[in-house]
Amino acid sequence: MDAVAAGQLLPERRRRGIRDGYGVVFNRVNVALLGMTLSGEETYFPSTLEFLVTLSMIASMVFFFSVAVKLFPVFSRHEEPAGAVTGAGGSH
Repeated sequence: MDAVAAGQLLPERRRRGIRDGYGVVFNRVNVALLGMTLSGEETYFPSTLEFLVTLSMIASMVFFFSVAVKLFPVFSRHEEPAGAVTGAGGSH
């Protein structure tokens, strides 16, 4: 099935959302690859503050994910049957 046929199966609103998403992605790629191109021998390396901001954003995402996992049933717990051997070093 080609892309045109697949696109015709989706509702108009969904196709519009996908098309808008492609526009956002294209814009980001355009800015990153073409707009940030440096001329000549210039190079860019992020500053310490930029590294710290990036690390703090990643750390906050990990923190909020762990809080969400503890507060909401994101992963279900499976009860082991009585007498079941768990772990890698169990006897057979």
